[in-house]
Amino acid sequence: MCRLYADTAHNIMERELRTSEAELDEARKQVENLNLKLQQWDSFWDEQSKSLKTLKLQFVQEQEYAALKTAETGDLLIQSTLLQEQIDRIEADRDRDRQSIELSLASLLLNAKATLTEAVNEWRSSLVSTLDNTISKRPELTTRLEKLREDVIQLAGRYHQQIANVSASSTVRSGLEPLVDEVLSIMHHAATEFAAFKVQYRNALNIQETLLYRTTIEQSNAEIAELKENLKELQKTSIPKTQHQAIISEFQLQKDEAFTSLVEQAQALESELTNDTDAFVRKLISQIDVANREISSLKERIEALTKPQTFTPATRDDLRMGNVVISYFHQCGIILDRAYSDYRGWEAVLHFHSDRNPRVIPPGELNKHSDSLQSLLNCKNLPKFEYDSETGILRLRVQMHPKPKSLDASDIHKLWKRADHFEAIVSKWERVRVTGGSESGKTPTAENIAVCFLKHRPGTVNLANPMDNSKKNFWSIPTKWTSHEESRDALSDLDGLIEDRANGIVPRNDFALFIFDEIDTTMEKYPFICGAVKNIVKQASHQHLRTIFIGQNANAKNYKKMDRSDWNNAVNVHIGSNAYDAITNSNSLTTNEQNDLKVRANRLTEFCEDKNKELGLDLTDPDAYRFAIVMEPNKKPYFIELPAFGRYNYDEVESADIRTTSVEFSDGTPRNVVQMFEVQGEQNSATAKLSTIPGKSVESDPVALCPDCGTESKERKGKPVDGKQRYFCRNDNCSKQTFTISVE
Repeated sequence: MCRLYADTAHNIMERELRTSEAELDEARKQVENLNLKLQQWDSFWDEQSKSLKTLKLQFVQEQEYAALKTAETGDLLIQSTLLQEQIDRIEADRDRDRQSIELSLASLLLNAKATLTEAVNEWRSSLVSTLDNTISKRPELTTRLEKLREDVIQLAGRYHQQIANVSASSTVRSGLEPLVDEVLSIMHHAATEFAAFKVQYRNALNIQETLLYRTTIEQSNAEIAELKENLKELQKTSIPKTQHQAIISEFQLQKDEAFTSLVEQAQALESELTNDTDAFVRKLISQIDVANREISSLKERIEALTKPQTFTPATRDDLRMGNVVISYFHQCGIILDRAYSDYRGWEAVLHFHSDRNPRVIPPGELNKHSDSLQSLLNCKNLPKFEYDSETGILRLRVQMHPKPKSLDASDIHKLWKRADHFEAIVSKWERVRVTGGSESGKTPTAENIAVCFLKHRPGTVNLANPMDNSKKNFWSIPTKWTSHEESRDALSDLDGLIEDRANGIVPRNDFALFIFDEIDTTMEKYPFICGAVKNIVKQASHQHLRTIFIGQNANAKNYKKMDRSDWNNAVNVHIGSNAYDAITNSNSLTTNEQNDLKVRANRLTEFCEDKNKELGLDLTDPDAYRFAIVMEPNKKPYFIELPAFGRYNYDEVESADIRTTSVEFSDGTPRNVVQMFEVQGEQNSATAKLSTIPGKSVESDPVALCPDCGTESKERKGKPVDGKQRYFCRNDNCSKQTFTISVE
């Protein structure tokens, strides 16, 4: 029994010591976060002190109890000695770290004092130099400016004394905030008082200039009076001649008018200067006060704008965690603004903007703090940042509670339409928009939809793929247009073809499918084409044409000059995480309906992640589990399981050729339109057959057995390679979705 107690106490001590050592190691790494860490350490060491007292009490009790059990005292004494050594080491480490922090604070205080002193000296030198220059140029202001110069020097001396008196004696306990507040207060008051002296200097110059101007006016009045007297004397002593009488009279009249006007202006100006000097000064001081208040208000606004934006109100655990993350990195000098949170009840994916930082913040730099964040957030996982290159947003997954029990396949099938119903569902669609993030599988999904279209309505297919020459080209359908410029022209031509078919210029007999990949980028480059896209979405199906648009953004507002109502005429398929955006941005769903769909999306996401993890599949694997939300016009949204990549391969259908010809309209204007011609002219498009291997039809395919479950399958995946053929296994309970067998 003694050993049991001793082991229990030993385990408790070791657990506490391991926690203490982890905290101490973390503190050594992040001394730069002084304010946050000091507050944490105060609380931490208070708790440790209590824990140490408790442990010491238990230690004494164990010693007393061990004395009664002499047979077991040897081991207990050894363990006690080791424990005491560990306690001593912890206390020594704590003292050493506290000394290190005090040294860092002293260094910080010296730097702050040096910065303040340098600022005060610079302000004093600038103002004294200006005053000295003015005194040398304006001797009449010497008395006033000398007094102002002495006041400036005294003010600088007073602030030097205040700076010298700044102390960090209480910073270790109270944190950095009092020190920072005191330094900023001195800086603010010094800047304000030096600015006030500059205003006094400008006022002195303005008053002196006013006096000089008044003297000039008085001299001008004296000169005018003298000119008048001279004119009168000239009139008395001159003998006017008859032939010049009219000219002299006119000249005298003009002179009198000019002198009178000048005198009136001088008198008015003198009156204004005499009566309004005090009012002018008061007005100037009032304007300065208003400007100072505006400057203070702007400083407050600037300070508020420099702070990161938080989740407000933080009514959930995930939002509160997001605010802790924002505050933590703000202390590190990194601004993370809240974007939004994908909340799943037991976990959440927090999204942050980092655009307001003067440099790019890579996820690796933030992930260096993952251990600290896990401790601060008390989350179940080690949080790691990821960067979304499409949106420029940083993502952080945090797990608040243990993961709930996953649903089995039978329960999941109640939440979505299964993949074996995919062909029957999509074959009825006519206008489709497929959205998904990077590596979500939107291109293979769009090809599966296209092949289902052609299986049920044979015709020609026309693909605009601006990524044709890149590594991200996953199409097996031949590309007709390979750039955004060609895609733009194709959209314009298709819009014209729809109009021509509607007007009877071109027949509607031939069916054609048009696919436009990267449609959001094309519309962003050429916004004027949006009108054609709107018309295609509304009218294409009425002219025996089908269309598929593929893009990354689920939100219709991200498409230039488009809104939700424009895409509501199409079937919208949003894959994976885009489903959440589509649900949030829908204007046809109530809040309860949105919440219900998000809960279902969470369960499907968990199921797919668990199955992919169980089978060792990543998102780029063709057989990985995926889902999408489908929003059909005038129907409630539903979820669908997406089939594997290549489940419906273009090789299964006989292709058709597409040619361009010129048609002359009734007004004689030629125009390029698209016409469809089948490769096999003898075969009617309405009776086109499917084929997987040249020369063989689907009906003649051999039956293959899954080696794992023994289920029969006739559904091939692609063509044979090196004498081997892949098949789909449609047994939902089988661990394999595909299998390979040898063929002759």
